[in-house]
Amino acid sequence: MSANIKVLVTGSTNGNFKDLFSKAKQIHEKYGPFDFHLCTGNFFGADAKEDDIGELINNKIEVPLTTYFIIGDQPFPEAVKDHIANTDGEVCSNLYYLGKQGVLTTSEGLKIAFISGKFDEKSSPTTYNKSDVEKLCLTKLPVTLPPGVDFLLSHEWPQDITESTNAQLTLNEDKSSLHISELAAALKPRYHFAAAQDLFYEREPYRNIVSGFGQNERPANHATRFIGLGQVLNGEKQRVVPMSKAPSEALENIPANTTDCPFLSLFSGNKRKHEDSAEDNGSFFWGEEAKRAKIIDVPREGYVCKRCNIPGHYIKDCPQVATDYVCNRCNEKGHHIRDCPQGGDMSSGVPPEGYVCNICKQPGHFIKNCPDRQANQPRGEQPKLDSCWFCLANPKVEKHLIVSIGSELYVTLAKGPVISPLDKECKVPGLGHVLLIPITHYPTFGKIPMESQVELVAEMEKYKSAIRRLFAQYDQDMVLFEVSRDSFRGMSHAHIQVVPIPKSKSDQVEKVAKEQAALAGMDVTGHLPQNPEVPYFRIELPNGESIVHLIRPKERFNLQFGRLVLAHVLGAPEREDWKACSQTEEEEKRDASLFKAAFKPFDFSLN
Repeated sequence: MSANIKVLVTGSTNGNFKDLFSKAKQIHEKYGPFDFHLCTGNFFGADAKEDDIGELINNKIEVPLTTYFIIGDQPFPEAVKDHIANTDGEVCSNLYYLGKQGVLTTSEGLKIAFISGKFDEKSSPTTYNKSDVEKLCLTKLPVTLPPGVDFLLSHEWPQDITESTNAQLTLNEDKSSLHISELAAALKPRYHFAAAQDLFYEREPYRNIVSGFGQNERPANHATRFIGLGQVLNGEKQRVVPMSKAPSEALENIPANTTDCPFLSLFSGNKRKHEDSAEDNGSFFWGEEAKRAKIIDVPREGYVCKRCNIPGHYIKDCPQVATDYVCNRCNEKGHHIRDCPQGGDMSSGVPPEGYVCNICKQPGHFIKNCPDRQANQPRGEQPKLDSCWFCLANPKVEKHLIVSIGSELYVTLAKGPVISPLDKECKVPGLGHVLLIPITHYPTFGKIPMESQVELVAEMEKYKSAIRRLFAQYDQDMVLFEVSRDSFRGMSHAHIQVVPIPKSKSDQVEKVAKEQAALAGMDVTGHLPQNPEVPYFRIELPNGESIVHLIRPKERFNLQFGRLVLAHVLGAPEREDWKACSQTEEEEKRDASLFKAAFKPFDFSLN
């Protein structure tokens, strides 16, 4: 990373756009040039003037450099809300709303994680909930880069941020959040900015920990610098903070005043367990929720258990049983459930007294050790198709994503599209990343019976032609890719993914695909296998030619490979994983509506 990247960061604007950008221009000219400007806290104020809002969205207020903002507890003015709904977050020239939560990679290669609003179980335009936090925690970051993000922007401060310091601050607890602490621990930002407390505070750097909340979390050698910001231009000093981005190796030079992580006591005993589902088909359509597990941790020096007043353990590990605690297994006092004499021994396979196996209805063994288990699950048993994520018979199918239904196939928007809403070059309404899926359940296209192939393939070509013509209207070429591989339970459902690519980048697809294949040790060819039983990956280039990889037995093939290639072509490698690109249902419905309207003149199924 270049050492001369400079970033301007400001706190709550509260609707004073003219003053903010006038001051930003002065700083930009005097101390810059800055590469971009970040605004955290309340960008809009409670008493926003309609005239100022009108001037802003009509480009009558100069925004001197590329500026990204989040919102705090003040909502969007209706005029702005309606405006950005049609502009993918662009308020005016050089001014962009980042969104509710996500990670943006700038053209300079900096990663900006962000979460707007304050916490509330009921998510709204000015609030976020646990689901939003978990999605951001589970953001998959490229393993080729150092762990962590460069910036984290939040409105609320992280809870316990002053732990392990000598700071004497009086903070409003309602403006700090445990969930922001969780995000900071998981994402390990180099800089974290927040503005809800409305005061300037630069904390000593702190060491990062492996919190267990992040996706494939790696230890980070760099320190995190938290900076609280007040209102912009309120007459006090240090309201505007210009930041210089140092090379990653320089960031790993831990300053002498670095403290322990302030969140150690908050997250002791919490660790997320991430397991890839055996049914993950890389379709970016539906997913699994992460699960929690416990770990044993040693508290920091000076921590005293609040139950027994003895140091050396957290209250969760306290050997002293609370006087009113009743074991949930035997309904007796005097011991924890983990020490219950009726608890049985999982490791030895001996269940607790009273346990009955749900398969054979007999006591004496756990369900995993039931001798009737295999007999009740014959190898040739047909899967229940109403549990297939792509079969329309499944009541859990997210039908609001479906944009066209033909006789043999249906078309649906991909969940977690590879195209960023902020990508100005990809102009297809609704982003354009769609899946072509047979209505009938076939594990792969090669296993479709011959008598059905003719009509299905003919309709497939009609859909491809229609989508290609739609993309052409927006100066886009079409790229398709598929993974043809049956699962051991027969629950794979054949489908092809279709993605628009700006014509200016079309010639990069083949080059990037072959480079990434070489890095992964994949052999490629230009032809599909003759044997329909042979699994393969195929990407169809804009010129109609194909790059094919035959998947070997026991090969650990990356089911996200097609997405990886296109994410790199589009300049957004962080969008390789669909889970990092999830949208709200409201956003999905909006994109589906936009795509259907644009596709209507080409959709032969409506005739």
